Formats: sequence, structure tokens, C-alpha cells
Amino acid sequence: SAAGLAARESAVLALAYAGKLEAAETLVRALGSEARIASDQTLAARVAALEGLVRQLAGRPMEAAEAYRRALDDYEQVRDLHGGAAATFNLGCTLAEIGDYGGAITALERAIRELGRLGAVSDHALAVFNVGQLFLQLGDLDAATRAVAQLQGDAQATRVEAFVGYAHLLTAEIQRRSHAVRECAQ
Repeated sequence: SAAGLAARESAVLALAYAGKLEAAETLVRALGSEARIASDQTLAARVAALEGLVRQLAGRPMEAAEAYRRALDDYEQVRDLHGGAAATFNLGCTLAEIGDYGGAITALERAIRELGRLGAVSDHALAVFNVGQLFLQLGDLDAATRAVAQLQGDAQATRVEAFVGYAHLLTAEIQRRSHAVRECAQ
């Protein structure tokens, strides 16, 4: 049943975030078997996304990236736009974690576009914030400043406080780094 499936997915998330990764992986494998037996590509996409999350939390980002790519492919097959955008976002974060910054920026910018089109406001705000953080990590203060401008514009357009909060966080970090750069130059 849909309720039973949602409960098992929630259990995977609870176990994973509680650090009980082996138990979470066992449950994910069971869900994966169920998806294969039922030839349910929607469930397969959700399972792949859960696999990615569990592997990412387990410190296995290469495996997580592969799982998120599989999730994205499966979500695209079943035309689940939000699932695909979420998988793209998670893939971008994982690619940044493994040092594939070009791939990470491409994935995060795609997620930003898709989440914006879907009206997934909170997810969109988080994606813009994360790409801004990545630009900061890379030392590209101009690109990070553009992310702040996007967050501020989105805050005005939507009246969603998450955009304001993320914009303030990025702005503070940009100012801190700009100050440090000026001090080093003196």
C-alpha cells in the first residue's frame, strides 16, 4: 500500500539520520527488491534516491553520486519532475563533496531552474544557497554575490523568509572573505 511504502521510506530516513546506516541499507535493499519484482520504475527511482542518501551519509560519495544519477534517470523515465529535480540537487551536492566542481555547478544550476519552474520554493532556496556556498568555496565572490542577488529577488517575489535567511548567510560570508582578502593585500 502507499501508506506502507511511505512508512518504510520514512523508516529508511530515520535510520539513516540516526546513524544506523546498516539497518537503513538493509531496508533500502528490501525496497529495491520489491521495486524489481513489481517492475515499478517510480519505486525504483525513490529507492535509488534513498540509496544515494544512505551512501552519502555513510561517507561513500562516489557510490552516492552513482545512485543519484540512477535516480535521476528513473525519475526522468516516469516523468517525475520534482523527484528528478531533487535527485539533481543531491547529485550536485555530492559532486561538490568529491571535488567535481564543474559537474556540481551544472547539476545545482539545473536543479535551481527546475525547482523554480515547479514552484518548490524551499527546495529552490536551498539549491541557490548551496550553489552560492560552492562559489564561495571556490573563491568566486562575484558568482556568490549573484546568488545573493537571486535569493534577494526571490525573497521579494515570494515573501518566503528562507530566501532572506540564506541571503544574509551568504552576504556575511562574502563580507568576511572580502575583508580577509583586503587584509592580505595590505
